[in-house]
Amino acid sequence: MFKDKKFLNKYLFLIPYLFVILNFFLKEKCLEFQNIAGDESFSIYYSQLNPSEIIHFLSQGNNPPLFELILHYWIKFFGISDYSVRFLPLIFSSLSVFFVYKIAHKFIDIKSAILAAIIFTFSNYEMYFAHEVRVYSLFLLFTLISFYSFFNLILDRKNIKHAVIYTLSTSLLLYSHYFSFFILLVQFFSIFLLSDKILKEKIRYLIFISVPLLLFLPFFKILISNYLITNSNGSWVPFSKDLGQLNHFIFTLINSSNSVFIIFAVITWLILNYFVSKLDLQTWKKQVITFLSVVYLFFSVSIIGGIPYYWEHTSENYAIVSYLIFVVIICLLFLRSARINFFVKIILLWFIIPLLLIYLFSFKTPMFLERYLIFISPAFYLLTAFALTQFEKTHKLFLSFLLICTLFITFEKNVDKKHNIAEMLEKVKEIKTDSSFVYLAPSYYDVNFVYYYNKKIFKQINLNTSNQKEYKSGLLKSLQNENIHVINFSGEIDSLELNQNKRVIFIDIASNFAFPNNNILNYLQEKMILDTLYFYPQHYQVYQFSRK
Repeated sequence: MFKDKKFLNKYLFLIPYLFVILNFFLKEKCLEFQNIAGDESFSIYYSQLNPSEIIHFLSQGNNPPLFELILHYWIKFFGISDYSVRFLPLIFSSLSVFFVYKIAHKFIDIKSAILAAIIFTFSNYEMYFAHEVRVYSLFLLFTLISFYSFFNLILDRKNIKHAVIYTLSTSLLLYSHYFSFFILLVQFFSIFLLSDKILKEKIRYLIFISVPLLLFLPFFKILISNYLITNSNGSWVPFSKDLGQLNHFIFTLINSSNSVFIIFAVITWLILNYFVSKLDLQTWKKQVITFLSVVYLFFSVSIIGGIPYYWEHTSENYAIVSYLIFVVIICLLFLRSARINFFVKIILLWFIIPLLLIYLFSFKTPMFLERYLIFISPAFYLLTAFALTQFEKTHKLFLSFLLICTLFITFEKNVDKKHNIAEMLEKVKEIKTDSSFVYLAPSYYDVNFVYYYNKKIFKQINLNTSNQKEYKSGLLKSLQNENIHVINFSGEIDSLELNQNKRVIFIDIASNFAFPNNNILNYLQEKMILDTLYFYPQHYQVYQFSRK
């Protein structure tokens, strides 16, 4: 019965749903094992505001407000426990595999669809963001829906359903993350550079693309303002300086495993040379490409594996420029090839245009951060799956099996976020007495501290003000009533209070990174005696002082 192709075809529609279920159970298993930390507590705390205040407050920040608006209604029904708030990104991430599969199945082939879905499912990178109460899983989902509806629109532009879904999903995408503009850029280039449609039809597609932009107009000024501020003042995100960032992003996508990276690098090299061998080029040109591919293969492997001599050159300008030129030339050859599916070419643009542009921009305005690039991760899985299906049958089966096995072996259901703030706070509660003074630095860790210290205090948010400085007034007052003060510099410590207290606890969460030369620790060591120091992962340190 199972050899009957009609029977198999009848139940093929179930495959993407099975992948969704598999993703859900794999990602739900360790949902609350890692602590809520950093920006997660920021999103949870400010999602307690009224919707209008969420929009007002977040419009001044680095991200649009859609995720926090959704989270606002979610926590109204399900509360703010670790499990309940992380269940929302779990849903977004699990649904994403459905569209990874559907894009590959409909616009490439079923083998690529199954492979891409498997790679997505066993990616630690995707697991990490399925457990993070931030916008990234939502950003990923809307990116996939936007491209799926965009591809359908190309196939059948007269179908109003595709137009509506595309307009809605892309508009929501823009309100999820500002980097979604790269998606529109890719879609624009896809139509005007790759498509052989007549100009009149191209203009129709331009109208479809323009509608989400018009709906985003209220936030355009904010977007430009934020970019200018970042460009002028900089940020904590590092500048691009070598080829390491590009290769490390790929390394992260394949479970941060040296063995998987080497296998992937070899597969990339093999498929590149297989493709070049089929091109209508002079023999000497093919030989030059093959030689350069070997050089840059070693460049990539040396960055991850630390091969002596090689990796040291990856920060040189000639290495960076020549590497990028080589990548662009290869991509152009792929885009010009009649052997490559039109939709695969768009997927290539989906991956390569944002990756290279963000990398190049980051030499001047730092923005190359692995989490910001989640929207191009599906393109990576789709391209990898497509590449594997291009080999001869024996090689195809062997390489696919090898890659899947190594991904499965390196897969982690509980990706360590290295934030043990709950454990740290248990120690603080243990050593704190009614007369102890506690100083926490930097001050923006206040909501993360309170989330595990006292949920009742965490829920104290001022809903009767439009002044952003007043939102946390109740929270800070409650902390002060318990002799807990959030500070950034030593000058904020009251010397009189310090002299009156027998014990002081200083919680230092990499305060020198945020506020260099804050002098808090030096000041406390001058005034008091350091009794005990407790270390925790991710730069959490607790100092216990006593009076001289």
